[in-house]
Amino acid sequence: MKTLDIDRQHGSDYEGSAEKTGLANESFELILCTQVMEHCCNPWQAIREIQRILKPCGRLIVSAPHVWFYHPHPTDHWRFTQEGLLHLCEMGGLKPEAILSQGGSALALLQIVNFLGYGLLGRGGLPLFFLNDCLGMTIDKMVPDTSFSLNFACLATKPG
Repeated sequence: MKTLDIDRQHGSDYEGSAEKTGLANESFELILCTQVMEHCCNPWQAIREIQRILKPCGRLIVSAPHVWFYHPHPTDHWRFTQEGLLHLCEMGGLKPEAILSQGGSALALLQIVNFLGYGLLGRGGLPLFFLNDCLGMTIDKMVPDTSFSLNFACLATKPG
């Protein structure tokens, strides 16, 4: 396994951005890009770059938030719907194979409550946040609805 990050401070194998990796064409069979696209200034360029470095028939697993707090590390530009993530992959020349919702509507709603609570209570609210998460996951199991989710993940393939 090899890693890419915007700097090598945390021990990555390569230094670069999703939009400009500096890696050779068709050099990877599998790319895992998790919670990165929202930080890209140009996610369309990033997906084209991923397509460029994927081998023919190579696969991408990409995830991005739908409902999440603002977190500029270093920047935070985007949120994605199911259709948005699928369309992004298609625009990059990849064929989406599957989309997965992560966290259902109840958990997403209670996560927003947690974000607000964190602003008011800070880390002192951790027991409340834990209870909200447990409640949200329990309700999601009883009443499955993923139209309002925390996150979406997509499996896409580069045509061979």
